[in-house]
Amino acid sequence: MKRNLKRPGCWLSAMGLLIFASGLVLLLPPAREAVRLTFARPPAHLTVPVRGVPAAALRDEWRDSPGTILGGWREILAGGRRHHSVDIQAEIGTPVVAPAHGVVLSVGSWIVRLLGPGGQVHTFAHIHPRSSLHVGLVVEPGDVLGDLSNTRTPRGVPTFLRYGVYAPPGVPVDPVPLLLDSHSK
Repeated sequence: MKRNLKRPGCWLSAMGLLIFASGLVLLLPPAREAVRLTFARPPAHLTVPVRGVPAAALRDEWRDSPGTILGGWREILAGGRRHHSVDIQAEIGTPVVAPAHGVVLSVGSWIVRLLGPGGQVHTFAHIHPRSSLHVGLVVEPGDVLGDLSNTRTPRGVPTFLRYGVYAPPGVPVDPVPLLLDSHSK
């Protein structure tokens, strides 16, 4: 059986289960928090991850027809894969915030991944991460992860955050209904 170590959420969850099973939960606070998050209930509501964008302004690309400039989850990317996410338009430099309590799994030059409750992995693409953001950092809803950037955004396309949520073991989840509910709370 081949393991997929490119999926940090699955790897961290497996590591958390190993730590939990071996009774070594007293390791590091981020590892303890990752184990707790893995077994916690998935959130019923999420904060919109782009500051200043009202949930009512979001288009549910999971249900809308594909073929728009910012295609929905059905959009086919290079290599025939689908992006399974929602694109949230905003200006360059707009703060991108954590939608839920979580632990930072990975920080790249234009992408950030966060482990949230229920073992869900939240992915943020086209973001310029803050310099203080690092793997293992525990964040709360509304904490700034970075700023929206046009890194790897196709020319002529408005600036947007590509936001995806994946339940274990990597099953895409439509975040828009959760974001709409959180706005009306």
